[in-house]
Amino acid sequence: MTRVEGGGDMDNKLTERLQRALLRGDPGAVSACLQVNRRDEITAIKDSVLREMTQAVLLRKVPFCQLVAVCQAAEPLYDAAQPSVACCGALSGCMSPATQSIMVMLLHGWGVPTLDMGLDNSADAILCAVRKHNLRFVVCTAFTSDEAASIHEIDEKAAALGLRPSLKLLLGGVAPKAVLPVDNTDFRVASVAQEVADAWIK
Repeated sequence: MTRVEGGGDMDNKLTERLQRALLRGDPGAVSACLQVNRRDEITAIKDSVLREMTQAVLLRKVPFCQLVAVCQAAEPLYDAAQPSVACCGALSGCMSPATQSIMVMLLHGWGVPTLDMGLDNSADAILCAVRKHNLRFVVCTAFTSDEAASIHEIDEKAAALGLRPSLKLLLGGVAPKAVLPVDNTDFRVASVAQEVADAWIK
């Protein structure tokens, strides 16, 4: 695991302590790290751990559950008071509600202010949230091409409303062979949250 460079022994100890807490999936230990009142540095360390873990998952070096555990542990770092920039919801007919919860957890792990839309969302419901909260990202979850077909409806209606140029549509959980008007090139759940986080930071 890469170390975030600091200014001495205290920085190294904080880095190692936080990395251990994240890799153990221990939110209590992560909360304890916040007591040193160095949130920006702690967030940078967390993001470094998440970035390396995501790449390890994509390369099949570690199981996906380890990334989920890191994001669970990072929950104390999530600032729920920030205005949402993204929404995450399962599309109508989605047969895997667990994916929705995991996708929200990953977005929270990266610190992306996310509106949890829950299950069985229509295109109209999602676009209503986009307009109400001025969202920049829509992350939908689905596990079959049939379930994911409603992303076409979101795309078409967003374009008709003039929202599409400023709105990024992403899909987590569907087979990568599906031909869909989404903006992410990788449909694996692990990478979608990092892609949103990177675009949000920019």
